[in-house]
Amino acid sequence: MSIYVSWSYPAEVGRNPAELDNRFSTMTEVRRVAWPAYEEPRWSDPLQFQQGIAGSLELFFWAWVPFQSFVEETTGHAVPVYQRIDQAGFRTLLDDRVLADTDTLFVFGLDHMITGQDAEPEEIAALREFLQREGTCLQDRPVVHGQGSGHQRVVGGSDHLQLPPAPAALPVTAEEPDAIRVLARQPIDTSRPHPFTVLEFRLGAGSIPAGRTNPR
Repeated sequence: MSIYVSWSYPAEVGRNPAELDNRFSTMTEVRRVAWPAYEEPRWSDPLQFQQGIAGSLELFFWAWVPFQSFVEETTGHAVPVYQRIDQAGFRTLLDDRVLADTDTLFVFGLDHMITGQDAEPEEIAALREFLQREGTCLQDRPVVHGQGSGHQRVVGGSDHLQLPPAPAALPVTAEEPDAIRVLARQPIDTSRPHPFTVLEFRLGAGSIPAGRTNPR
């Protein structure tokens, strides 16, 4: 199992904090909104933890650690995390470096479209070949924080994978009731309304192409 983050870390961190749209929050903004959750020195001390956009991006890595630990304890295999462009500027496309030793791939579309991280034809071809291997599974998770002027517009590289493109609604007919499997559900707290939330729960769904028995 591997995790692939489709962002350019330097491009996200380099966004101007004075511009409120199409960027991640700074760590200082996160601390203010989530106060007092991040007021321990390990989060709030600028000598221990970055207080700009880089700090909030590092929270993703912290959040994935329990999942990585659980998978490693369960399977005996560590879960590597790849970034399209990492902190040091190294670029890792979706190719054999990621796919050769992977059976389950999570692609997290956390890149803002403004950074231009579109999937290249070679990557799409590599993913199609990857999915032809028996026992492989792809979970593509584009993250949309809003659309249009005045909101964050996230999803670049992940949204361009086109394997096939994920529609907002997945039609399932009586002839193929098992074509879509619900993999996970997450209730939404409707007592705290959010402008982008119109339902009472989120779900993760997997499609099963003809001839395959496992969702991808």
